[in-house]
Amino acid sequence: MQLLHEAARLAGSGDFSRLCKTVAASEQNCLIQLEDAAQSNQTPGPTEPKLISADSYTINGQATTVLHIEGKRKDGADYFSDFAVIRKDIRNLVSLTAIFWSGTRFVQPTSPTTPTATT
Repeated sequence: MQLLHEAARLAGSGDFSRLCKTVAASEQNCLIQLEDAAQSNQTPGPTEPKLISADSYTINGQATTVLHIEGKRKDGADYFSDFAVIRKDIRNLVSLTAIFWSGTRFVQPTSPTTPTATT
C-alpha cells in the first residue's frame, strides 16, 4: 500500500515525471500509459484511491500483487483500476500499472508468459 500512497501523492501534486521514474517498473511504459490517459482526458482526482481487494500471482517466478482500486478522476468520473506491484530488487517495489487512474486492468496469463494489461 505504501507504493500506492506514493503514487497518489506524486500524481496529486502533478509530478508525473517523478511518478514514472520512481514508482513504475518501466519509465517508458509509464510515460506511454500517461500519454494515453492524457489523450483520453483522464487526470487523477484530488483523493487517494480506495482499495477494494488484492490478489497475488506468480508469473515466470515473479511474485505479483494486484491491488484492485477505485476512485474518482479530476472530472468526477469513477474509475476502477488494478495497481500491479512487483519487487524490483531486495529493497524496492515498483508498479507495472503506475498510472492508476487510467482504468487499466491486470489480466493474469493462462500460461507462464508476460502479464498483460487492458484498459
